[in-house]
Amino acid sequence: MGAEVSLVSTLGKAKINAGDLMRMRVGDIIPLDTVESESIDIMVEGISKFKGRPGAIKGQTALEVTSLAPNPNFND
Repeated sequence: MGAEVSLVSTLGKAKINAGDLMRMRVGDIIPLDTVESESIDIMVEGISKFKGRPGAIKGQTALEVTSLAPNPNFND
């Protein structure tokens, strides 16, 4: 078998003020800076290698790889 590598994908980011953070409760919605239909980066060891979209398979959260990231360098 090959070596293990770390994959990370971030659904989106948000900025909120400290007061809103302190009032946050279960069920609150946090708007993100991404569009639902927008592809998200899939990072391999901190380098963007693929684009994808969130989904699920057999009840488990998953990512579907939809394309290579622009100019992925697999030698990095």
